[in-house]
Amino acid sequence: GGDVVWSDGAATAAMRASHSEPVLLMLDEVDHASGDAMSRLLEVLNDPTIVSLTLPTGEVVAPKPENWRVLCTTNADPHAGALLAAVADRLHLSVLVTHPHPDLVASIKSPAVQKLLCANSKEYSVRCLLSFDALMAGEGLTVAEAAKLVFPPETASSLLDAMRLGGFDK
Repeated sequence: GGDVVWSDGAATAAMRASHSEPVLLMLDEVDHASGDAMSRLLEVLNDPTIVSLTLPTGEVVAPKPENWRVLCTTNADPHAGALLAAVADRLHLSVLVTHPHPDLVASIKSPAVQKLLCANSKEYSVRCLLSFDALMAGEGLTVAEAAKLVFPPETASSLLDAMRLGGFDK
């Protein structure tokens, strides 16, 4: 009917909730946010004592500073300039995870996939390797069948070659 109706999103709802309990807002893969989303994220990432959002309705929403925390994840190395400088400046702590957790490695059924996971290669994503392993272990697919389902053709081909060279193609 021509009226603007506002519905709180995750950040606004989290800010409101912070007035009654501690809140952790998680922003996954912040480096992939669109330009529009990034401009709002910069506001959310400000120091907790000055964070506020002005909604299209004119209402200003701010968190209770002592209950407000924001956690950002990214697959990009924040020290390599992959994040916008304005985002990196707002992050108080950065943790670079360079190796998979030992429990994750132990959960992998295929020795070849364990080696690939630990190789610290940027060629194969952890999610893809987990799917690859699950298709072989849980679904009984062959290495070639699973590779073709999970990876793009060129990646599947190089993966199969690497596995053949390592003797893990059975």
